[in-house]
Amino acid sequence: CSSDLVLHLHLPQLDGAYLAQLARMRGVPTVVTYHCDLSLPPGWLNRMANAVSNSSGRLTNQLADVVVVNTRDYAEHSRLLRSVLHKTVEVLPPAHVAPVRPSDREALERRAGIRPGDRVIGMVGRVAAEKGVDVLAAALPLIRREHPSARVLHAGAYRNVPGEAAYLERVTRLTDALGDSWRFLGPLPEGELAALFQA
Repeated sequence: CSSDLVLHLHLPQLDGAYLAQLARMRGVPTVVTYHCDLSLPPGWLNRMANAVSNSSGRLTNQLADVVVVNTRDYAEHSRLLRSVLHKTVEVLPPAHVAPVRPSDREALERRAGIRPGDRVIGMVGRVAAEKGVDVLAAALPLIRREHPSARVLHAGAYRNVPGEAAYLERVTRLTDALGDSWRFLGPLPEGELAALFQA
């Protein structure tokens, strides 16, 4: 086997353990980029999928030569990474943020109803159980005790996310009670997304 080959897997990935085992048998080093612990919504089929995916993930991480994580903190609190901390490497994700034009800022302010003095908490990503949207929604009343003008602006898919209908229902019960202090914006154009990061 050529020494210039490397197997690069992105987890969670159901067939990761099989591929990592093949690579080990052929002397090919394996690098895993670990994105998140899989956490599907309740239900017997999802429990089975979680169990199979987690078993595969544990074995893949054990077989890997290096496990790349976005943050050490996540690795230390992950169910699947605690046993492989000795071979984790933290690599911050590269992020290119577009320059913010005044028109982008104004468009975001109109879309989100941002008022002078608002303390903006931005959350970007799809509504999915592993993202912890419900945790932020439950925490917002506590945050607003200290910072009454705090508002969450959530950018990203929140409707029709495959497999997340029940989770969205749970999140919506929490966010509906928050009134105007929580706003789902949906996917944003690049300039408005950059303006949200700046806000």
